[in-house]
Parts: sequence; structure tokens; C-alpha cells
Amino acid sequence: MIVNRRNPDALGVRRIKKTPTVIVLFDGQKVPQHVVCDGVRYPCSLYRRQVDVCYACGDLGHRSDVCPKGDEQKKCRGCGMQSPSPDHQCDPTCAICGGAHPTADRKCRKRFQVPYIVRQRRRRRRRRARCGSDTAGGEEGLAEEESFSSAHRSRSASRGRSRSRGRSGSKSRSRSRGRDKGSSRSRSRGRSGSKGRVQKQMSWADKARMNIPSGQKVTQGILPEQKREQSEILMLKKENAELKEALRTLRAEFELFRNSREPREVATPIPVQAGGSNKRKAVSPPAIAESVAMQSDESPAQVPEKNVLASLTASEESLKQVREALAIQSSTIERMDGSVSHLTRRVGILESKMKMIDSSKLKSTNTARASSLLRTPTWHDDVTSSARQRHASGYKRDANCFKRQWTRQPSRDDVA
Repeated sequence: MIVNRRNPDALGVRRIKKTPTVIVLFDGQKVPQHVVCDGVRYPCSLYRRQVDVCYACGDLGHRSDVCPKGDEQKKCRGCGMQSPSPDHQCDPTCAICGGAHPTADRKCRKRFQVPYIVRQRRRRRRRRARCGSDTAGGEEGLAEEESFSSAHRSRSASRGRSRSRGRSGSKSRSRSRGRDKGSSRSRSRGRSGSKGRVQKQMSWADKARMNIPSGQKVTQGILPEQKREQSEILMLKKENAELKEALRTLRAEFELFRNSREPREVATPIPVQAGGSNKRKAVSPPAIAESVAMQSDESPAQVPEKNVLASLTASEESLKQVREALAIQSSTIERMDGSVSHLTRRVGILESKMKMIDSSKLKSTNTARASSLLRTPTWHDDVTSSARQRHASGYKRDANCFKRQWTRQPSRDDVA
């Protein structure tokens, strides 16, 4: 089912007891991510072999069915006590990870062995980290690593195991058989005859890094509309800052002018008797005369201050008027919005009513047409209509006869 042409690297399959997990053997060190079985793709992962533990003697490396020790050397799998009793209780300690559970229990995270491919990758990373201090040392380390890996692959066949989940998750094991020179070997290419160093192939990331000049960063692109909007926003911010600064200066000048004006005492005139008891004349004291003289002798430097104050008051009045006009306009706009919303609601109600009326009229016309089509004149209808007409005419004739019969003729006595 799995060893077919859809899985060309699969060499064999084995099920683990009665579980839905199977172990698949692949050719080479590369394990596919999926395995096709009956037209369904199942995920495949590296096979991690479980650490063997003996439940009889408690040692690692073998199982209890092949334990070379006897019953006398039996140990507790939790604490390692020799020949424990059946009612033995202890605090278990794992011999692999040191956790508070029996050795190689399901809770143990280190009960699986690390695959060979993973160990090989880790060794390569460690070598790169050691040899990555300088560029020359890094190139020599890569050359030595590649030569070592190629020699190691040529001496012994590399084995890789994989796990492939079956219906509910099957395991697969991959083992490279034979020596595939084209796929399993990696040789150093491009050696220079003079220096004998391996030329490292540049990746696309290195090329992209070289194309970017120093001191520049890759930034996200901006659309022209966004640029225009940003420029407008900056201009508006600048104008707003300038207006705020001008308003601040005007306020400072206004405060300065207001504080510079000293309050002056105004003396009221005192009435003094001039000549008689009936006539009185208000005479201003000398302080009032002095103040009037000072006001008349003001310097021309104070005239601009008065003009500035007048302009400030006029500007405040104009601003107040503009604010009042804006408030009136906003109120009218709100009223218009309310009326428009009310009208739209009324229009929606009228449209719904019109639709209901049209639907009722359509239904009535359809029923009338259907009744007229279903009701077709028949021979029985013709007969009944003619009989009704004859019956009506006979009734009229009988009524006339009855009237003539009951009319009394004048007798001779009446005539006399």
C-alpha cells in the first residue's frame, strides 16, 4: 500500500504490534514530509527509537524478555532497590532525565533517542560556530567538514530513520542502502589550484545583501496618494503652529498693554458757595485740573498703544460675531439633518405601503382571472338559464290572469 510508484524512495513497511503506527524504510538520508497511501497523504517524520529498559533488573540497553540476569538480581525500576517486596513503595527517580517518575516512563522527555541525521546536523552547526570567527578560518572549516562528511559517507553507509503517521499517525524509518554517489555524497567544488581552498557558493540572501548599499535600509513602499496626503498634513500642521504662535504673541502684547496702564483716581467736584444762598457753583479741585492738564499734554508715543488696543477690541468683537454665526449655522444644519432623516423615514414607510398595495391588487387580479378561466359555461348552465327565463315569464302570466279574475264587474244594482 505504501511501497508503490507514488513513494519511489520507500523500501519496506513494518507495523508496530497492533498499533496504527508503521515504520517505513526509505532509500537515502532525505525523508519526505508526506507518504501517499490509498490516495491519501499522511504526514511523515523522523523515527526516534525508544530507549530500551528492562523491567526485571531495571538496567538500560535491553528488554526484560532477553535479560541475562536472574530473578535474584531483580531491581525496582523507580528507586533501584535490590529484590523489592510486592508491597514496595518508593519515590521513583528516572535514570535517564532524573525526573520524579519511573525510568523510561511515558512522562520522560528523554526516553527517545536522537536520530542520526539530527546528530549530524548538530555537529555541523557546532563546527560552523567554532570556525566562524574569521572568514578564512570559516572557509577552511567548511572545506574540512565537507571532506570529512564525504569520507565518512564513503566508508560507511549512512542510516536515517523516519516516522510516518498512518491513519491516526504512523511512524516511518529511513535507511540509506548502498552508496549513491549522485545524491548522498557532497563533494567540494571549485577548488583553486594555487591556494587549495574551497570557494563558498553565495546564497540569494548574500547576493541581496551585497546589492543593498551600506547605510541604507529596505523600507516599505509608499503610494503617491499617501505622499500627497502626508505633505498636506505637514503643511496644515505648520500653518497651525504659526497661527498659535501669532495668537500667543498677541495675547502677550495685550497683557503687557493692560498691565502698563496705571489706575488713576477721579475726584468728584465739590460744590462751593459762590455769592449767595440761592446760587452754587461746582469748583474743581487743583488735583482735577492737574489730571486734565496731564491728559492734554500726553506724548505722541502713547497714541499707537491706543490704536493697538482699539484694533484688539475690534478683532475680538469680529471673532465673537463669527462664532455666533457659526453656532447659528450649525444649529440650522442639525435641524435640516433631523428633517431629512424624518423625510427619508417617511419615504421608506410610504414605499413599503405602496408595495403592499401593489401586491394585494396583483393578488386580487390574479384570483379574478383564475376564477374566470376556471369557470367556463356548460350545457347545464344554458339549460338552467333558459328554464329560469321561462319560469319568470309564466309567473308573470299567471299573475295577470289572477288580477283579471278578481276584478269585479259592475252590476245592475250599482248602475241603478
